Amino acid sequence: MDRLALACALACALASCRRPATDRSTQAGWPMIADAPASDEVVATVDGRPIRASDIRVQAAAAGSSAKQALEDLITAETLAGEAARRHFDRAPEVKEAARAESVRRLLALDFEKETTADAIPSAITRSYYFHYRNLFDHSEYVDVWHILVPLPKQASPALRTAARATAEDLARRAKGISLDAFKALATQEKPPAGIAPLKLEEIVTARDGWTLTSFSYPAFELTRPGQTSGVVETSYGFHVIYYVRRIPPRHLSPDEAAPEIRARLFPSFERDQLKQYLERAKRRHQVAEYPDHLPPGDDAPKIP
Repeated sequence: MDRLALACALACALASCRRPATDRSTQAGWPMIADAPASDEVVATVDGRPIRASDIRVQAAAAGSSAKQALEDLITAETLAGEAARRHFDRAPEVKEAARAESVRRLLALDFEKETTADAIPSAITRSYYFHYRNLFDHSEYVDVWHILVPLPKQASPALRTAARATAEDLARRAKGISLDAFKALATQEKPPAGIAPLKLEEIVTARDGWTLTSFSYPAFELTRPGQTSGVVETSYGFHVIYYVRRIPPRHLSPDEAAPEIRARLFPSFERDQLKQYLERAKRRHQVAEYPDHLPPGDDAPKIP
């Protein structure tokens, strides 16, 4: 049963890439024989359709079988394909629809995807991205941390300042030795004192100098062990408790050195844009007529009782 299922699946796979056979008596509704050079020897035929050495190599590699077993599987697959054609199963609407879908897949794979690669992204675009986000490619050592901020109004009273610090000290105590997820949960579990805005949870990646307040970045850089937390850190924003995640090593890439990474970042959006243009060109080559007034009523249309 397993071999039969494999043979059926393989028959469909083979059928999708073969051109018409000369024997019309068992002609399938899909192309049956692949173009091949003369050096690709014919090992067997089924109704005149050749099974070549390259077919056997592909099948043996895909199934992890011997060449002899691969040949037997291919003969079985071609035999079933021929029998399906003889009994006109190839003419069923669902088979034709599957063939249409496969033809679209092959068009995109062999035409659009072959030409639309990350390397097709122009250098002008990668260089523009580099200089816009240079801090990703040319930077000193960074530290990646999370922090919970107990915000403090600028004109906070001494009593409110004392209450805010007490909240931060409680956070610092509860944060010791816990996981990052548990640390994040503290931001919702801890209630700020009256007069203080909700606690703020945030991830920050910063250099030691130049990105954030040094009153924040210097204590962050003092942390060295993943999961290590700070005591209460005071800045002009309020009181922080910092959770250390990792160090990010320095990088000093030129625009050309960074280009492969940038192309990988940009490729998904580039591919979507290129596909849109590809479809527009295809539409211009075919007669597309639209009749929007013939659209069926939408969900917001009145329902007929």
